[in-house]
Amino acid sequence: MDAGEFIELVEAARNAMEEEERERLRVGKLIRLPESGSLAVFGDVHGDLKALEALLKEAEPWDMLLFLGDYGDRGPKQPEVYARILKLKADSPDRVLLLRGNHEQLPWLQVYPHDLPWQLADRFGSEGDRAYERLAQLWEAMPIAAVAEGKYLMLHGAPPVDLKRLEQLEEPSREHMEQVLWNDPWEGDEDIPSSRGAGVLVSKPTMRRVLGSIGVRTLIRTHEPCEGVKLAHRVEGRHLVLTVVSNTVYWFKTAAVVKLKLEDEAKTADELAEKHVKRYTVG
Repeated sequence: MDAGEFIELVEAARNAMEEEERERLRVGKLIRLPESGSLAVFGDVHGDLKALEALLKEAEPWDMLLFLGDYGDRGPKQPEVYARILKLKADSPDRVLLLRGNHEQLPWLQVYPHDLPWQLADRFGSEGDRAYERLAQLWEAMPIAAVAEGKYLMLHGAPPVDLKRLEQLEEPSREHMEQVLWNDPWEGDEDIPSSRGAGVLVSKPTMRRVLGSIGVRTLIRTHEPCEGVKLAHRVEGRHLVLTVVSNTVYWFKTAAVVKLKLEDEAKTADELAEKHVKRYTVG
């Protein structure tokens, strides 16, 4: 694939995202998922093409794919991962949904490491800058959250600590956008600034309150390296949060994807981790 073909894929994916609103699949930055169908949810991919291909096979059959962001940076095959995922979006625009992660960086908030531009330059030479510019335009068009009403909130980091209504995610403020992409859950009793330098560490009481106020049972998110999946925020015998990661570029050896039936009753994070996760392990 040359730079021109890559840019054509980026443009096709961006056009498909613009259609999401016209087709009433989303309002602003919030996707509202259908009430039925099989959904496979991918966490951070981070340029890990091998894990992506393996997990796409594990996810079959599916009606919809949902990616929670962080497509590039860190891994060895970043342009290839982007090309694969953008082709999926272009071929099945209403069945493949791409959320923004913190590595699809905000114009006012730089991320580190950010080696995607260098890999694009290695792959496309002098056209690498143009490919990167088009990707940055694509990031601006991406939604930031998806909801299965009454069941699951799905996003990259964690919900804003003062979120009261789902509609606030449709046209998020600058602060809410940052928190959705950068927040993490932690087991403390108070919210504190994140050591990442952006976002907030969201306490258990806050997470319980926010999920209750928007009427969902479980948060499905990524953003935090782990061995495939990780549970957080145990309340009354069940966990509120499931973290899923779909790469092995950190020091972990397991990547995962979560498979849901949207018509089924809402599952706890514990039930999802036990019965609804497919894994790929290296070594």
